Amino acid sequence: MRKITYCLVDDTQLPLLFTLGAEMQIAERLGSLSALFDVFKGAETEAEKELRLEIEKGMTAEQIAARDQAKENGASLLDILPFTIAMLARQGQLYLGEPPTITEEWIHLHAAPSDIEPMTLAMCKAVGMGLTTLHELKNEDVDLVAEGLQKNA
Repeated sequence: MRKITYCLVDDTQLPLLFTLGAEMQIAERLGSLSALFDVFKGAETEAEKELRLEIEKGMTAEQIAARDQAKENGASLLDILPFTIAMLARQGQLYLGEPPTITEEWIHLHAAPSDIEPMTLAMCKAVGMGLTTLHELKNEDVDLVAEGLQKNA
């Protein structure tokens, strides 16, 4: 199946699919896809700190304060995991021709704390698969320009 990964929650296989529609829903809820990635970001390295300080040189005090406020208001993994898993599962269900039945409330009811790690890994895998592009030429696909150049060489 096209870029679908599965996550087991309470003996139910959830088909997770990261689509353009999923990205739009994440942006609507969190502001951007990068806000989802920020949840996984660890402590700032020295190189990142130097880069941040360099960027801040061109920012006003108000811009820095607004950015810092947005970081403080950022979602935690426990805030966004049920939303993200449910949304990716609905995308997968729709893709497979199934009715979209998984909701945040369903995830809250059926997921246990021990499901946090496997759900997180499955979410990351689904997003990674959705962002990956694979280009493969089929045997019948021919680069006509290159073929013409070879004939004239």
